[in-house]
Amino acid sequence: MTLPPIDNSSHGLAPREPADEQRAYALVEAVTSMCAVIANRGLLAQAVSDLIGQHLDARCTWVEEGAAGAPEVGSPWREALRHTGRALMPIAVGGVGARGLGAIHIELGATREIDGLMLVALTGLAHTLALTLERLARDEERGRMLVASEREAQRWLSILEAAGHGAWEWNLASRQISYSRQWKAVLGYTEDEIEDGVDAWSPRVHPEDLPAAMEALVRHLEGKTPFYSSEHRIRCKDGAYRWVLSLGKVVARDAEGRPVFALGTHTDVTEQKRVDAHLAELETTHAIAESIAHLGSWRWEFGSGEVHWSAEVCRIFGVDPEHFVPSVESFLAAVHGDDREAVRAVLAAAAQGDDDTYDIEHRIVRPDGEIRWVHERGKIARATSGANLVINGMVHDVTETRRHQRRLGFLARRAEVLLELQSLAREHSERDLLRFAVERLGLLVSSGCARVALMSKGQPGSARPSASIGEGQPSASVQPEDGAGVVVVAADCEADKPLPIEVRILDGGHVRMLVGCGAATEDEDDDRETLSVVGREVWRLVRSQRDEAARTEAEMKFRAIAEQSIAGIYLVSDRRILWINRRGAAILGYAPEELVGQPVHDHIAVADHGLVGQREDQHESGENVQESVTLRARHRDGHEVLMAVGSNAIALGGRKVIVGVVQDVTEERQAQARAQGYLQRLERSVVGTLEVISRMMSLRDPYTSGHERRVGEIAAAIGAELGLPSDRCAGLRFAGLVHDVGKITAPAEILSKPGRLTPTEYALIKTHAEHGYEILKGIDFPWPVAEVARQHHERMDGSGYPDGRVGEAIVLEARIVAVADVVESMASHRPYRAALGIEAALAEIERGAGRLYDAAVAAACVRLFRDHGYTLPIAVRG
Repeated sequence: MTLPPIDNSSHGLAPREPADEQRAYALVEAVTSMCAVIANRGLLAQAVSDLIGQHLDARCTWVEEGAAGAPEVGSPWREALRHTGRALMPIAVGGVGARGLGAIHIELGATREIDGLMLVALTGLAHTLALTLERLARDEERGRMLVASEREAQRWLSILEAAGHGAWEWNLASRQISYSRQWKAVLGYTEDEIEDGVDAWSPRVHPEDLPAAMEALVRHLEGKTPFYSSEHRIRCKDGAYRWVLSLGKVVARDAEGRPVFALGTHTDVTEQKRVDAHLAELETTHAIAESIAHLGSWRWEFGSGEVHWSAEVCRIFGVDPEHFVPSVESFLAAVHGDDREAVRAVLAAAAQGDDDTYDIEHRIVRPDGEIRWVHERGKIARATSGANLVINGMVHDVTETRRHQRRLGFLARRAEVLLELQSLAREHSERDLLRFAVERLGLLVSSGCARVALMSKGQPGSARPSASIGEGQPSASVQPEDGAGVVVVAADCEADKPLPIEVRILDGGHVRMLVGCGAATEDEDDDRETLSVVGREVWRLVRSQRDEAARTEAEMKFRAIAEQSIAGIYLVSDRRILWINRRGAAILGYAPEELVGQPVHDHIAVADHGLVGQREDQHESGENVQESVTLRARHRDGHEVLMAVGSNAIALGGRKVIVGVVQDVTEERQAQARAQGYLQRLERSVVGTLEVISRMMSLRDPYTSGHERRVGEIAAAIGAELGLPSDRCAGLRFAGLVHDVGKITAPAEILSKPGRLTPTEYALIKTHAEHGYEILKGIDFPWPVAEVARQHHERMDGSGYPDGRVGEAIVLEARIVAVADVVESMASHRPYRAALGIEAALAEIERGAGRLYDAAVAAACVRLFRDHGYTLPIAVRG
């Protein structure tokens, strides 16, 4: 503080001395230091007063404006009152602060004077003290407000935490967020386990929920929403997610409207979400249950007149719950006109309190015109005064129930009619059966009249009934098929009345019967079904009667024919003999009546029981068995009988029956056995002849001894590899045995010549194929032996001899023997060369496959040796 120069003379004060100026500056410096150091208002005012008093040797006090004992302050300066003696001289120096005025009140002794500089200093000190005390007062007030605010914040925080809410504070300027202890506890953390900051929240929010939560927060920060609200999942300490409701609000914005500070809460709503989900599930389940049971709920509030319908009630009434407003009037409008007054009366009685319950069954008409039956029940809830409050009730769609009840009674009556028809069909004629059917149909159908027309083949172009029952002559409503005549049965219907409801009974793709009734009613579907069911049963019974008659006639014819048959004929049911003709019984040495009822196995040899059982199983399973079998049966006298049996299953009299034909083939089989023995001896003779011929060749050409036999064995093995049957493989063996028989005509010296043959000699050798054919062609072999002898040197490309045949023109056996001949020749020793070995022979076959040799035969030969390990038949050499 700098003191301005003062002219003391203008104030009548004492003249300023240098010492006075020093005191003034020292006092100002001391008071200024106190104002900077002492923070307590009372202490500061007292310390300053004491300091000034000591400095001036006076009594000094600070008096605030309005305080008791304050001097009057009319101007910023007070004149010093000079007194003499011990009387006091009061001086008041005013100071001005934000809160108003204050004064330093100084009482000086009479001998003490204050110069002008000191007065200025005291005035400045008064201002400084006033401002300092004002500042300290503001600081004290701010401190009190802060304590009160913190106390209030702590109180609200305690209330929030007691209610399970966590709190957060967000200083957007510093980007710091503080989380309360409860906020952290919701996630399973202690207060020290999560640090404050933005990063403590967003990484824990479920990735699927974070975008929506951030969007809600941004919209509020931008001022687009009054509050921030978001429900999202947040990850807890244990890794699980819990649902929280986060609410917040910006409580401070800067001059430009930017958010500065925000507060909010964080509440665990996981259980509430579960409860809400459970309630939603219960509501859904309730709605589904109502839908399944066709049972809707409703509520009528008498005071407001409001009516509430569940979705199922709306569905029952056929209205859209989104666009339909239920009311008593709209309900009555939906009630069937014939039932409306009764419903209105029951409602009025309920509204007047005449009855505590509301119970009625009536029809409604849906907007699409469909009529349905509903059963409504309600219970009136009353106040203690007895006044009606509301009716809570249920609506049950009983359309199907009523329909089923009515239908059950109807089906019971229809079943009774069907039973009567079946009983009648056993004892009465077709005519009586039809008359009864018409009478009963007239009682079952709603129109009360019916007619039945049987369609049967007659003269072409004729539709005139051959018989009729009832009054009048009703006409058929469809043209008879194939010019069939019509048998018409009618009762209680006019002759010219049309048939509005008619059912055609089909059988075998043709109309066999017409069933119709009179005028159509609302029960048309039931009537049509009744006509169809009863009509089909009538036709079944008629056809059964006719089939029974035809079956009786056929049985008589069958017996007449079967008894004259030279073969045994039998019927078996349940594995017992149902019937057998005389010839069949005679084969076993019995009369027919002695075998009826006997088990089949009792008359079959034990060794063939399995075959008979298998045959019976096949028939019972419905398998169609065509081939016959040979069985050994036991004759009455004990000897064995061979029987050829053919059988099949047929339906007879509503059950499955095996019908069979049996012949005694004992003598025939004995004759076949004798013939077979003869054939075997003949075969052995032929084989012996071929072996003799082969030995003759060996004698003529000892160097190739065993060649023919080995070729036959190789050819048979190749045939088996190709999958040829065993008898054909046997033919290959025999054909190989004599394939070179024509060489018997060649000179022996050429056959055993050790060197290369001349062209003339080779041409002579080549004739052996034709000579062999000529030798063998007269023998009736079961195989193409002569052709193999002629063709075994033919080649697939036509380069062979003697005929130059190509491909399939060469018999398969000759193609097989050709390959076997090459393999055996190359792998064996010859007079003009040493053996080349099996691999050289197979290589030659592979090179010529498809060109010289049949490709399939060549491949089979290679597989035989290389894959299956076949070797040349050494054991048969020589």
